Amino acid sequence: MVRVAPDGHPRWYRKDYSHHWPRVVEEDLVLVPSRVPHDPPRLYHLDPELTVETPCSNDQVNIINGHGDLVEEISIIDAIVASRHAGILVGWEI
Repeated sequence: MVRVAPDGHPRWYRKDYSHHWPRVVEEDLVLVPSRVPHDPPRLYHLDPELTVETPCSNDQVNIINGHGDLVEEISIIDAIVASRHAGILVGWEI
């Protein structure tokens, strides 16, 4: 990921697992989809009798400031599990 000044020179560069369609939400704040590898697969316990296993990567949204610094990471799966919509994960390949 790179931010380029109007004159064409890079302001900053980040080498990470970011991918397409970043979204500028403020002058100096960008939401960036990212895939984060991890090992081993993670288990999410939706209730005492139901567990969902993720593969060895996790999609997340990175919040990047205008200087290219990571402000926050938001795990999409963690957000779904914490919501009232966790049931959509049952039977899906994550």
